Amino acid sequence: MKTKRKVVVSRITAWFSERAYGFLSAGGEEDEENTSGYFLHGHDIISGTPMKGAVVRFELVVRKKGSAAVNAEIFQSRQEMERADAVSALADSTASATPTTDASAEVSRGE
Repeated sequence: MKTKRKVVVSRITAWFSERAYGFLSAGGEEDEENTSGYFLHGHDIISGTPMKGAVVRFELVVRKKGSAAVNAEIFQSRQEMERADAVSALADSTASATPTTDASAEVSRGE
């Protein structure tokens, strides 16, 4: 049985470029001072550039050493994340409205 991962939005409270890891606030987006939150490693980032204060949406997992972020998407602000979600939703709705059969192929065969 596969366990469902919890999706969380938080902020980067510390980022160490030379080591490619950092920490996210366990108190959510508004808690930028708490550095004892979630661990984030560079290889778990799927988009964006990590820097202190950036907004991160991620899946929370529990590992041997504590809670960690995986499949992390990094945004410079909450508004940027919301715009990305809106664009994605629009693209999904447009793709689902596009017919999957090619009517022009039937016409060219004389049917």
